[in-house]
Amino acid sequence: MANTSKKTATTIIEDAVVEESTVASSNVTVEKKTVDTKTLKDDEEIVVVSLIPHVSYKDSKNNDFYEWDTVGHEEVMTYSALKDMNRNYKSYFKDLWLEPKDDRVVKAFGLVSVYKNYADLMDGSIYTIENMSEIKEKFDALPPRGIKNTIVTKIKNMVVSGGISDVKVVKSLERLLNIDLFDLLDL
Repeated sequence: MANTSKKTATTIIEDAVVEESTVASSNVTVEKKTVDTKTLKDDEEIVVVSLIPHVSYKDSKNNDFYEWDTVGHEEVMTYSALKDMNRNYKSYFKDLWLEPKDDRVVKAFGLVSVYKNYADLMDGSIYTIENMSEIKEKFDALPPRGIKNTIVTKIKNMVVSGGISDVKVVKSLERLLNIDLFDLLDL
């Protein structure tokens, strides 16, 4: 009897999404999700968001057409369609044109570090003088097309809005990325 209940519990744990809640020092609850790729089913619908404008895809199996006009535009695709897309055209994900908004898909496609680099560079808190070598590493690890322009635009917007206002950081970013930022500073 004990073996049966243990076996059932193991099955439930394998198929479950485990959520842990922790309380940070600022009394903000942060949720960490651990997911298992075994729970993905081919007919499961996944939200896919565009990281660059003007992306389209035609599914050759069922002739469905997906189109992302702007950055942040979302389309819903089945996991089966995403697998076909990744198998036939890896650049959609490796070149950061699109991002599946399900950690299980990102993990199944082996893209965790790619999307982590992107998320780190889009987060304004990384842009400090102490992080310049890390920023260079992450920027150099990005694919050569498309997404670098999106990140440079984000950096420019942070300089204009005052999110990045340290003159040393701005000068370092100029040298690192070979772009003009100093004129955007509100001094």
